[in-house]
Amino acid sequence: EPFNDIRVFSRTPALALDAAGRPIVAWLQGEVLASNVYAKRWTGQGWEALGGPLNRHPNTYVAATRLVLDPQEHPIAAWLEDVNGQDGLFVSRWDGQAWVPLGGRLGRGSASAPALAVDSAGRPVLAWVEEPGGVGHVNLARWDGQTWQNLGPVNRDLRRDARSPSVAVDPSGAVVLAWREDEGGVYRVELRRFEP
Repeated sequence: EPFNDIRVFSRTPALALDAAGRPIVAWLQGEVLASNVYAKRWTGQGWEALGGPLNRHPNTYVAATRLVLDPQEHPIAAWLEDVNGQDGLFVSRWDGQAWVPLGGRLGRGSASAPALAVDSAGRPVLAWVEEPGGVGHVNLARWDGQTWQNLGPVNRDLRRDARSPSVAVDPSGAVVLAWREDEGGVYRVELRRFEP
């Protein structure tokens, strides 16, 4: 049984498994400039919709679905969404009944390449790229339960292009971030740890 409407264009599925191994999927559905972000979970008997569209403005351009589960197995989703011609980055958490927005748009410019993780307390961490002046800056933010704490661009040198963030949280709550950064025409992988 498909989880998505197979009569409509679907893309960028994001997958998480609960402790019992049942899948939860978030994906984009619809025409490229008029799509929505949806999520469903497998109950063991069939697919159950988790509310309606997650995007803040239905039937718009959306991209780059990401999904993680918090320790209570509530899904947290991130995605890009058109905001006046820019790709805005948004996050919501399923509270068991509805999708609750975690703040508003993250960052200042057009975002790309989001990476999402969650700590043992259920606080999401998000990394992404913005390109002021055409130079990629890797950004990092952590949800503190009320608002996003922006840890700013983390490039080793903000004059150098940086891309491809990947983020994880260790058991102590430290955020570990990897990315690639241009050093003299060669991209090198950088790694940085942010204490809790």
